[in-house]
Amino acid sequence: MGKIDISGLKEKLEACRNAKAALVSHSIGDADFIGSAIALSEYMPNSKIVVQDKLSAKVENILRANGFDTNFPNGIADADMVIMLDVNDFGGCGALAAELSSTNKEILIIDHHYPKEAEGENVTVFDDEHYSSTSNIIYLALKEIGAPPSARAAKMLLIGIISDSAELINSTPATFLDISEILEMTGLDYATISNEISYTLKPKERIDVINSICSAQKETIGGELFVYGESKLPAHMTADFAIKIGADIALFYSSYKEEISFSARMHNSTEKKYKIHLGKIMSEISGRIGGNGGGHSCAAGSYGPKKEGYADFISGFKESLAKKIVIR
Repeated sequence: MGKIDISGLKEKLEACRNAKAALVSHSIGDADFIGSAIALSEYMPNSKIVVQDKLSAKVENILRANGFDTNFPNGIADADMVIMLDVNDFGGCGALAAELSSTNKEILIIDHHYPKEAEGENVTVFDDEHYSSTSNIIYLALKEIGAPPSARAAKMLLIGIISDSAELINSTPATFLDISEILEMTGLDYATISNEISYTLKPKERIDVINSICSAQKETIGGELFVYGESKLPAHMTADFAIKIGADIALFYSSYKEEISFSARMHNSTEKKYKIHLGKIMSEISGRIGGNGGGHSCAAGSYGPKKEGYADFISGFKESLAKKIVIR
C-alpha cells in the first residue's frame, strides 16, 4: 500500500485520466460519494459510477431533481482499475468487499475519514481528515490539474460538501473557500442549495422523530447529555435532530430486514473538550454487530447483520465515552 499527498493525487489522476475506471463507494452511497463520482467521471471519460447495492433515498431524489439518471452498474469486472471514493477499507464496500480484497486491479482510495488499512501492493491511498468531505478533495484536485468541473457537476460537488460537513458543523476554513468558489462558478446561492438538501419531513415523519427522541434513554456522562435509542426513521435523522434540540452526544439505531444501522452524532464543543472521535469508536465496536463502521469525529455510522448485538453495541459505545469523558 502506498500513501500519497495532494500533489501525488493530482499526478495520479492526470496519469489515469483515460483509464477504464470503476468509481465505487461504501454501502448505500451518500451525497458526498455521488458528488465526487459525478465530477470525477466527467474528468475521466472512460470511467463509470458503480453502485453495488443502492444509493440513499435522499441522494436519489437529489439526482432526479437535477436531471441525473439514478440507474448505475453494480460490478467492476470490466474495469481496468478501481477508485474508491468516500471509503477507505474494503469491508465498507459491502457486496464488493471480497472482490476488492482479492483483485489484482489497481486500486486508488480517495477519502477523508479516520484512516484504516486497506492492504495490498496494488493499493494507493489518499486519506486526509483535514478535509471535511471527499467532494472537497475532488474539487481541489481538479482545480490543481486545471480541469474545473462543469457548473452541473460543480453543483453536485457543492451538495456533497455541504451534506458531508453536517451543513458546515464539521468544516474548516478551506471548506468555506471551496463553497464560495463553487457558488461563483454555478451562479447559485447558499440558501438554494441548503433548501435542496435539507430534510423535508412530512408531519407523520416529524411525529416519528419526536416519538423516537421522547422514548429514548437520556443519561449524563461527566456533565454531557447522552441520548440513545431506537429510531422509527433512518437513524441519522433522529440523531441529527437530537443534537439540534440539546443533546451533546446522540446514538440511534434503525433495524431493517437484513441488518441494523447505527448513527452517532456529537456537538462539536464536546469533541473539542474531550478529543472524542466517533468514527474511531464506531470502527472499533462494529464487530459487535458483525459489520463495519467509521466516519468523522462528530458524525459516524456503523451497520451489520447481527441485529441481536444492538445492546452490546450500545454498551461498547458508552464504555468508549467513559474512557474519554472526565467524570466531574
